[in-house]
Amino acid sequence: MTLATLVNIGSLISSVAVLISLVYLNRQLRQGALNQRSKMDRGRSQQVGEWLQYIAQPETAALVLRGHAGDPTLTSLECHRYLWSVYPLFLHFEDSYYQYRDGMISEPQYASIIGHLRSRCPSPGFRALWLHIRERFPADFAGFVDGVMRETPVGDADGAQWTERWRERAAAERARKD
Repeated sequence: MTLATLVNIGSLISSVAVLISLVYLNRQLRQGALNQRSKMDRGRSQQVGEWLQYIAQPETAALVLRGHAGDPTLTSLECHRYLWSVYPLFLHFEDSYYQYRDGMISEPQYASIIGHLRSRCPSPGFRALWLHIRERFPADFAGFVDGVMRETPVGDADGAQWTERWRERAAAERARKD
């Protein structure tokens, strides 16, 4: 065996080792990205859960429903409390918008988040609040929300339709039990 042959064998072994290292590194990077996404999803779910627990409190829930309906009898303090109660939701939508843009949120999760935004858009008070605070957000996000608002007609603000649909579905599920 000549020295040139040994050099070629050594070079081949070295190349294979580099290839194995790159495959391993790629796998580690993917696993790290999945882990990071999982942590972000968990954090987002926790934030939304905490916000929902907050607005589910009897006094706050009644205020939010009145605010969504655009109740003209809201006092100045109640209008501010409505703003403070719903503003975190807009921050959540903004964060999700940018996380999706940067590839940190999956398409199905983003669709779910935007579905929630669309479910609130028929409410006159929610729309009015957006018009009040939209200048506080970056232009691209504001334009995005404006587009969703344009696509969504003003509608059932007090939840009466939702409540009736829920009652019908609950009755159907009770009937399935029997």
